[in-house]
Amino acid sequence: MVGRFAHRPYAALPLPKSCEGVESCLVPSSLQLGAPNRMRVELEDIKKYFGPVRANDGISLTVEGGTIHGLLGENGAGKTTLMNILSGYQACDAGRVLLDGEEMRFASPAEAIAVGIGMLHQDPLDVPSLSVLDNFLLGRNLRRSQRRRESRQQLLRTCAYLGFNLDPDVRTSGLTVSERQQLELVRLLSLGVQVIILDEPTTGISAPQKALLFDTLRGLARDGLSIIFVSHKLDEVGEICSEVSLAKSSEVVKIMSAPCETMSSTTCSRVVPLRSAGLSLSR
Repeated sequence: MVGRFAHRPYAALPLPKSCEGVESCLVPSSLQLGAPNRMRVELEDIKKYFGPVRANDGISLTVEGGTIHGLLGENGAGKTTLMNILSGYQACDAGRVLLDGEEMRFASPAEAIAVGIGMLHQDPLDVPSLSVLDNFLLGRNLRRSQRRRESRQQLLRTCAYLGFNLDPDVRTSGLTVSERQQLELVRLLSLGVQVIILDEPTTGISAPQKALLFDTLRGLARDGLSIIFVSHKLDEVGEICSEVSLAKSSEVVKIMSAPCETMSSTTCSRVVPLRSAGLSLSR
């Protein structure tokens, strides 16, 4: 299934100053400036029904490589269902998922990650009783000695590259929501993802933590990754996204295809009344 989407999950990089003293290790190739394989994602006429409920009713969406694409909509608009389909957590009833023009079908999130698509959920999918390092190792098939010897250093080096400060030995239950997001992001990148989906990522984090997250996402987009930013907050989408689509009543209406510094409630109201769309300005 992977075919030409097979990718190198690791490549050596010079050690950043913030990581001096850490032994030579590996970081994701997706973190290299000018990384190859910018992935174009297309969702065509996606339909997903739960009994009489039409969660997705013929949704089409295109995300270009190296962009941050905002997906706006109220709760119940079908945003998360659509992203669960793209990331392998659910199967669609009809429609197609294409990566660089090639149709793909995923039976699991592991299959989606194998071709480069990963999702960071609103509540990160970690194991609270395990350490940061053990959570980082989830989804890998490594010899035990290799896990402890190389993966710890890979975690430290990737965190340093991104400006994160995670202690590999701390139990995950003691992390903040923002730190748990950072851990899951580092884990997905280390598995070689080229498309990252973030579902309402600013819920429960502080303003400085949000600023760090946004800086990280901008850097990843510059490195060629595709970012899908799912939210109902207009100002946040306007701040970070280069393209925006609006989900309403299980359908998607493209509302902007340009830098979104001018995004406002007025912009969205040209397509659908703000109140009926259930969107808000974050505070």
